[in-house]
Amino acid sequence: MRHTCALKTQLNKARKTKTNPRRKRPFWKRLIVAAIVLLLGLHVLFAIALLGLRYIDPPTTGVQIQRRVESFFASGTYKKRQTFMPLHRISPTLQHAVIAAEDGNFYKHYGIDWGQVRQVIEDSADAGEVTRGASTIPQQLVKNLFLPPTVIR
Repeated sequence: MRHTCALKTQLNKARKTKTNPRRKRPFWKRLIVAAIVLLLGLHVLFAIALLGLRYIDPPTTGVQIQRRVESFFASGTYKKRQTFMPLHRISPTLQHAVIAAEDGNFYKHYGIDWGQVRQVIEDSADAGEVTRGASTIPQQLVKNLFLPPTVIR
């Protein structure tokens, strides 16, 4: 009987000293884990949104929202003037003309034309002001579709 009592006491002490490693984790480690989980969640959300845009036309864009707000304060009316057209209904010649006019190196880069960015930086440094932009078609799409409008365009 005495042995079982002593054994129970030792087990109880062992249980009390046994700590949960999750509770011992410092706050900054929990913060880093939470930030990583949040970033991964955002990436998954954005990936799903992009996949959805392959099949669903976007209902509005940041630019369209900006135009609506501007027309509200200017006492004017805003009328959305667009019609989504399947790519196969647009002439390949027109497709290539738009790509050539907007982004001549479209088929040579993966979203950012670093050569043009470098050239713009050099030209702007020589002129003392920003001389032109170097945005590519993917950058323009992201800016107009996903980002809120800003004063600087």
